[in-house]
Amino acid sequence: MATFKSDQLTTPQTPGSLVHANAAGGRLRVAYFSYTTSGTEVANDVIELCKLPAKARIVGGSIHLDQMDKTGDGATTPTTIDIGWAGATNAIADNLGPNTGPVDTDIAGPGTAAFGAEMSAETTVIATVVASDIPASAAIKGLLIYVLD
Repeated sequence: MATFKSDQLTTPQTPGSLVHANAAGGRLRVAYFSYTTSGTEVANDVIELCKLPAKARIVGGSIHLDQMDKTGDGATTPTTIDIGWAGATNAIADNLGPNTGPVDTDIAGPGTAAFGAEMSAETTVIATVVASDIPASAAIKGLLIYVLD
């Protein structure tokens, strides 16, 4: 019977050094965000949601989006939103489109580019409007869970 080890267990450690806290023994932190739409957001507009500190490792999150289609038919100009950061605008969530009613969903989980990503510097998390028919006063609320010290 063979034994295999994870990347963290096979990474050579120099004497006296420790595995970084965002890989073992770190504390979970939460970055909460909320935004109320103005109704003037259009394709390619960016909404800054929150900042993650350097060395934060993303491990999950969730989001609530109110209906984002003025007509409610989901067809005229359906709204879609990507969530990520500069250079990876859909790393956290891709093409979220709550066009016929509110949506609550998990984001930044396994299978996304964000899951396990370590921020090399302080990073601003953004929502990018991909296509837009956004009404005024729609809520975008959520949180990202990350590991740090």
